[in-house]
Amino acid sequence: GSSKEENTLLSYLGRANYTLNNKYLFTASLRADGSSRFGANNKYGYFPSAAFAWKMSEEEFIPDALDLKLRLSWGKTGNQEIGNYTSLSTLSNGGQAVFNNAIFSSTQPSRIANPNLKWETTTQSNIGLDFGLALGRISGSVDYFNKNTNDLLLNLPIPRSTGYTSILTNVGKVQNSGIELQLNSTNVNAKDFRWTTSFNIAAIKNKAVEIGGLDQIITGALDNVGNSAIIKPGEPIFSYYGYKITGIFNTKEEVAASAQKSSKPGYPIFQDTNGDGAITPADQVILGKPFPDFTAGLGNEISYKGFNLNFFIQAVQGVENINVQAIQSMYPANFRRNKFRKQFLDRWSPTNPDGKYPSGVSPSAYGGGKVNNLTIEDASFIRLRTATLSYNIPLKTTKVFQNLGVYVTAQNLLTISNYIGWDPEASLRGNSSAARADDNSYPLTKSFLFGLTAGF
Repeated sequence: GSSKEENTLLSYLGRANYTLNNKYLFTASLRADGSSRFGANNKYGYFPSAAFAWKMSEEEFIPDALDLKLRLSWGKTGNQEIGNYTSLSTLSNGGQAVFNNAIFSSTQPSRIANPNLKWETTTQSNIGLDFGLALGRISGSVDYFNKNTNDLLLNLPIPRSTGYTSILTNVGKVQNSGIELQLNSTNVNAKDFRWTTSFNIAAIKNKAVEIGGLDQIITGALDNVGNSAIIKPGEPIFSYYGYKITGIFNTKEEVAASAQKSSKPGYPIFQDTNGDGAITPADQVILGKPFPDFTAGLGNEISYKGFNLNFFIQAVQGVENINVQAIQSMYPANFRRNKFRKQFLDRWSPTNPDGKYPSGVSPSAYGGGKVNNLTIEDASFIRLRTATLSYNIPLKTTKVFQNLGVYVTAQNLLTISNYIGWDPEASLRGNSSAARADDNSYPLTKSFLFGLTAGF
């Protein structure tokens, strides 16, 4: 056996640029990409683009103090990140059979071949304005974009009578739209003191538009958990999907008046969404999304004589993540499982009737499901990503050194978040197109780097 794989990408690119009167800029391109990952009938995808820019500052009616440029663009890009051989019907080990008193091993197809599998295509249009004022001390840009992704590469559920549960195919449409703002400023520019700031913020809205005529696709399978996400028209793709816990049972009377007659005090109260008097999969609701409402970054550089301080702060707001370790704490597979301190200390008990989390007694009898609003957490955060302090040592002579300095750089110094896992940014599946999840991911390292710079 071998885990060696290979794929081939063959590309052609043509581009033309044209400038008129030094203030009207035109560009157009055509890219053709062929990938071995797609079906025999659709190896190639074709992706055109065009853009126009107008240097408004060159016009007489624009004041000299303003530097303005308007940008318009449109183009298509392709996605081939589906792994190798997924359009083919590869073989794997099958069951065993007995013929003439002898045991024979078998092989079986791993999937249904799809010779029509093709590029996922994203069409994006953008309008933007670059600006500068106060003799360049303030500059920036603002952009609005709209991205529509067609022929989405998804595992489409199919009847089990086929021998399979899904087939990778091109189906559906997803839309992303948003606005981005970038600002740069020189706050102070004196002889011995200089301070500059850069700030950016982006707000993006994501939604599934169409999924091949289906009402919804339940997906996001996790080991020992099951499906955790839903794709549904009108909602963010891979939205978290599960049961909503509205509280904890305190008394037997509360249990008797609920849709969970077999529960006990200390068990979670699951929302009976459809009001049928029972907790079933039909009561599941959307509990969060893996896309933030907005992201922001703030950078500053401050120089005073020989000292220089540079730091960057990152912020992400309005995003959720499913915490598999929180599931292991709430539904431990055995008593040896590590538990989060917060869930252990703030669990319900007769002496702590206001505990946020269930009692931990007989969790397998809770009912509902492991994917719920206590295991899908707010993953918003503010993080001091990097900070560097340096000092240029003044030299009396430059016969040996032209310059000499020392510095210290720190990374991930501080994170402010309500997320109880190690890292609110953690993603079990990286940046792949699948439901985001944190399964006890390794924490970010807080690091310090000391250094010396010298020029001879």
